[in-house]
Amino acid sequence: MVIKKNIILFFFFMDHHTFYISFTFLVCSVSQSGVHYNPI
Repeated sequence: MVIKKNIILFFFFMDHHTFYISFTFLVCSVSQSGVHYNPI
């Protein structure tokens, strides 16, 4: 999907702190999609 490609591209231009926030948001989005993922 184009959206996923844009997200990956966006990750390349982010610093670590912003990446962590975005990664957490992405995990939450995946979880809401029905895929259960437990970080830590």
